[in-house]
Amino acid sequence: MKTKIFLLTTIIYLLYLPGFTQSTKPYSVKAQVVDSVLNSPIEFATVSIKNKVIEKKILTNKTGDFIFEKLSGGKYEVVLEVIGYQLKTINVDLVDSLHYDTDLGKIILVQKLKRLGEVTVITKKPLITQEIDRIIYNLQEDPDSKVFSMLDMMRKVPFISVTADDQIQFKGNTNFKVLLDGKNSSILSSRNLKDVLKGIPASNILQIEVITVPPAKYESEGLAGIINIVTNRKLKDGYSGSVNANYSNLFSGISGSVNFKKRKFGLSGFGGSSWERVPLSPFNLLLSQVSPVIFELRQIGDKQYNSNQIYGTSLLSFEFDSLNLLAASLSLNTSASHQKNNQFTQLFDNAGSLDQSYSLYTSKKNTNGGGDAGLNYQRGFKRNKTQLLTLSYKYLNTGSEFENSNTASSKLNYILDDYKQKNKSGFTEHSTQLDYVHLVKKLTIEAGSKLIYRHTFSDFMHENFNTSTGQFEPVSAKSDIFEYNQNIFSFYNSYLLKVKNWAVRGAFRLEATTINANFRTTNSILNQKYTNLVPSVSFLYRFKNTSTATMGYTQRIQRPGITLLNPFVDQSDPKFYRVGNSNLLPVLTHNLILNYGRFKKSSINLGITYSFSRNAIQSLASSAIDSIIRITYQNIGEYDNVGTNINLTFPISKAISLTGNGTINYVWIKGKGALDKNSRNQGIEGFAYSYLSYRTTNNWRFSINAGFYGPVRNLQGNSNAYFYSSIGASKQIFKQKGSLSLTVSNPFQKFRTLRTLINTSTFYQETINKNSSHNISMGFYYRFGKLNEDVKKNKRNINNDDKVSEIGKTL
Repeated sequence: MKTKIFLLTTIIYLLYLPGFTQSTKPYSVKAQVVDSVLNSPIEFATVSIKNKVIEKKILTNKTGDFIFEKLSGGKYEVVLEVIGYQLKTINVDLVDSLHYDTDLGKIILVQKLKRLGEVTVITKKPLITQEIDRIIYNLQEDPDSKVFSMLDMMRKVPFISVTADDQIQFKGNTNFKVLLDGKNSSILSSRNLKDVLKGIPASNILQIEVITVPPAKYESEGLAGIINIVTNRKLKDGYSGSVNANYSNLFSGISGSVNFKKRKFGLSGFGGSSWERVPLSPFNLLLSQVSPVIFELRQIGDKQYNSNQIYGTSLLSFEFDSLNLLAASLSLNTSASHQKNNQFTQLFDNAGSLDQSYSLYTSKKNTNGGGDAGLNYQRGFKRNKTQLLTLSYKYLNTGSEFENSNTASSKLNYILDDYKQKNKSGFTEHSTQLDYVHLVKKLTIEAGSKLIYRHTFSDFMHENFNTSTGQFEPVSAKSDIFEYNQNIFSFYNSYLLKVKNWAVRGAFRLEATTINANFRTTNSILNQKYTNLVPSVSFLYRFKNTSTATMGYTQRIQRPGITLLNPFVDQSDPKFYRVGNSNLLPVLTHNLILNYGRFKKSSINLGITYSFSRNAIQSLASSAIDSIIRITYQNIGEYDNVGTNINLTFPISKAISLTGNGTINYVWIKGKGALDKNSRNQGIEGFAYSYLSYRTTNNWRFSINAGFYGPVRNLQGNSNAYFYSSIGASKQIFKQKGSLSLTVSNPFQKFRTLRTLINTSTFYQETINKNSSHNISMGFYYRFGKLNEDVKKNKRNINNDDKVSEIGKTL
């Protein structure tokens, strides 16, 4: 009996010794390895578990997880070894464990404090890349982004051109939408987009996306397409920033950017201020009318313009965990401009005798301000990482005050009183959007809905000067209050299929719009309701030689904005009245595009486009018996445009590179309805731009730019062609963290002549403006900081791109 008890005790004792099995069921040990600062998984970490009897080694997977299975009971050491991290050892006692499966949770590794010598890794992205629905210009791969403004860099982007008066065109058209980080922004909602882009340094911009076939998630507005400006917010743990200063005889500015990241919290933003001073520029006008009365009008004078603006935008993000992200954005801007005109006018009757003459001094003051705020929540899902749900809200508010005062002197048969015109207008927008993305094998499904509420008002007043009282007094017949409400509810569904070298996307967007307008003074009301189904389809094929070909079709809508609808009569010039039309209808345009791109050491991008519309909004000038030309907008145009665009980059040598960008379009514009037979126009439009740069081994860079811009055609006339040129030099300093630059624009041309013609069956008009074009600019740029991890931004957010505020070249 004693012998049996002894043997049983011995067996139990041996089972508890290391290396002996306590139970027939094996043990396991698992954990996740993460970085102490970033709280991110560490892949390929070497993990070993050992005791006096055994030793096993494995590597962590992509999520930083590891597991040891089929272990015997006993005491072990778990050792973690990763290059650049401190060695870590954890003791594990499987004998005393209450469970067979031991989870050590998160094992945090600390980076070694030892500093290695600085290593610079240089990777080169293609300057231009192509996706199924857009062309991307990677601005940070262009050295000129440290020297030029956004407006200057636009000249290099495919399908984009900049006119003589610095207006941007997209495929020869000014009807398009500009977004900032995929969102409608108060910074870019200014009437003077060119002034905003002049003030934004290209160094703050990551890339420019030219979206030729906008996906269904975007609003259907913007007839030519969408330009999305993506800011340079690549941020890693730590902080960084930049400063930029520019001074020239025409335009100067200062700006800066800042980025900060601390674990789950991120902050980035940029802002600045700019000033423009345009010296006296001469102009003259000749107008000859044959009906309903015969007269000839001559004007000669000069104008002076100055403006300033302040802008800023910021993004904050907080990552609760790997599945939940909250981001907030805030933008503010304010601007003011003042234009002074001195003009001498003469009116001759049908016999050539002087019938009227006067000198007119005009002062135009315009102030704009606004801001926007957004909140975006993004939710991922554990069971399927391809699922993504986003809920967004955005508020936008802008306001404008315009004042125009006219004072006449040296009068002959001029009976009008001196007068002032004031227009106070504002715009408020609330947007709520829900988006969902899901991937089923090779098929990406997107769906979403959006609700937009917009309120616009315009309060304009006309005041005549009373010589007896010495005061300006309101004229009720020329004053009015205008309110405009627009509600849009939309739903979209999109399918993207990728199979080998092919990708195809089919989508539709359904938009229901209600409009209510009220002219309080005249007691007139406007109500409109309409629904639009907007389809789109696009294809992409990738060749083996890194070439891609895309083809796409989409419909686009133009909803007239406040500038086109506003019934305010601008009488800055007593001989030319400009007024909006509150009865304008939305315009539907069909766009087709075929594009080929090859992106290697040298790259080429070739596109062919065709677009047409049958109720396009056209600017229309008409004459009357009172010798006053009235300009308004109507849905009276048929528009067809077929063209081709080519963009190429060719490195002649390691130090010399050549870039070219050009577009040739042939347009047909035809008026309909009650227009006369001369209300039609057709012909070639386009531009050609080239850029040659030379880089030395001691961080100097020299460049020569030259461009030709063809005529711009409208329903009733066209403008002339002209040339553009510049030379520049820049030097990198402070270990290539900074640069100094000098640029001379149009060195051989003090003024650029812009000649505009209007030709109808009743009158002929020629206007000549000479604008200052000779410009010498000096710039300074410096960046600082060290970063480790990108600031997270929502993959889906508010994208209000459906509103047009003004037409430069009608379509």
